[in-house]
Amino acid sequence: MAAKTKTTHSPETAKAEYQKLSRDRQQFLSRAHECAKLTIPSLIPFENDQSRKNEDVDIEQPWQSIGSTGVNTLAAKLLVTILPPNTPFFQLTISRKQRSELAGLEPEQADQLASQIEAGLQRMEAEVVRDIEVSTLRTNLFTTLKHLLVSGNYLLYLGDDIKGFQLYKFVAVRDPSGNLMKLIVRECVDEKTLPQDLVAEAKRGEIYDSHKDGDNIELYTVVERTGPDSWVSYQEAFDQVIESTRGTYTDESLPWVCLRMIPIDGEDYARSYVEELFGDLQSSEDLTKAIVQGSMISSRLLWLVNPNGMTDADELQDASNGDILEGRVEDVQALRADKMGDFQVAQAVLQQIIARLERAFLLTSSVQRQAERVTATEIDRLTQELDDALGGYYSLLSQELQLPIAFRWINKMQGKGDIPKLPSGSVEPMIVTGIDALGRGQDLNKLRGLISDLTTLAQALPSIAQRIDEGELIQRLANGHGVDVSALIKTDEQIAAEVAEQQQAQMTQSMVDKGTAPAIQAVANNQGQ
Repeated sequence: MAAKTKTTHSPETAKAEYQKLSRDRQQFLSRAHECAKLTIPSLIPFENDQSRKNEDVDIEQPWQSIGSTGVNTLAAKLLVTILPPNTPFFQLTISRKQRSELAGLEPEQADQLASQIEAGLQRMEAEVVRDIEVSTLRTNLFTTLKHLLVSGNYLLYLGDDIKGFQLYKFVAVRDPSGNLMKLIVRECVDEKTLPQDLVAEAKRGEIYDSHKDGDNIELYTVVERTGPDSWVSYQEAFDQVIESTRGTYTDESLPWVCLRMIPIDGEDYARSYVEELFGDLQSSEDLTKAIVQGSMISSRLLWLVNPNGMTDADELQDASNGDILEGRVEDVQALRADKMGDFQVAQAVLQQIIARLERAFLLTSSVQRQAERVTATEIDRLTQELDDALGGYYSLLSQELQLPIAFRWINKMQGKGDIPKLPSGSVEPMIVTGIDALGRGQDLNKLRGLISDLTTLAQALPSIAQRIDEGELIQRLANGHGVDVSALIKTDEQIAAEVAEQQQAQMTQSMVDKGTAPAIQAVANNQGQ
């Protein structure tokens, strides 16, 4: 059925509003382009007119590769932390409302019901993770993280299809607190993908007359907040609303996720991680370019011949290997730049800059000192220190990326019937990776240090070991590793039951032995007679 179209509009079309808002975005887009030039230029090309097809974009490649290597490495590290392979990055927990209802039951009944609920939630987590693994989310997230590191802004669409939009494809409006208020996305699509009655009506207007064959059609998607937890969206083409695209959403069901890397109060767009390293990256680019160009000049082999000397330059040039010529060695000299000292200074400064960039991008080489023996413990400790430095970025990504992914994916699977629908507000997703994983790691390191100290003291004071609750110690170690040991570790009741069973078996065996020994002795005596 053909989609209905509407020719009447609000005074300002989506295209006009996009063009107006794009002027406020220009300074951030220009900065993002400068950052991309020093890392991965193809992320934010200077020429970003998407309406023309099959047209080459001139991309100038940087002279150094530390920028691209660092961005790819850090993006991969963030990806593994945010979306660990085959491991839930979130945990479904019973909400406060649900816990208060359980509190009204008998303790034994409440514990049994809570255990059943948690088992069901764990199965739901596994189903969601399995569905994520077979989707293209991981590939899209890697691209997303690279854009966040370089440009600081990226728009992710988590609908039936997963799509990403670079900074030059959308505009955003935020309130002073940073809450997203409005999005307008500009796409260029083939007219065959649009409702045909819209195209037919547009062909009768002046807007279509300006359209050139071979050019894509500009399609604008408007997403606007209408309340604390409500959104509306629709699409426009040829300055006309496509009525069939109108929709309403809540915060949890909205498929658009507008991401930021380093938010600034009062600004609609964020800053990037690369922007904070711009000085070192620019210096690395300039020094590398100077050293490479200077080395190329120095590598040229040119001979100078004394014009007043005895050596004939033509004979020297035409001579074959082993020929004997008349001349003097002093008449011929190789041309030298004599800039080795200057190159050494530039190289030393460049190495210092590269070392700083390697640490900032968490490259493995940055945590290994130059020595014959470097222990694995030392590398692990330094790596953990660098990971801790990303805690602020983890916390933002957990709220603006991980939680929306969890909500959207659960809603999508519930809509398809892949997982059961739960009462509204009964379950709350809780992120268990990123900054939360770093916190557990710190607690685990402290616990290991305490165990080491107690083990040392127990050698002098054996009574210390009696004061440690083994079950609680195992549980805390499991929490530090993020492992569920509820069905793995025996409870005190199970251990007491096993001890009682063993004692009973020993008593029974003892009684059997006591009753069997006299009988055996009597049989032996009878045989002796």
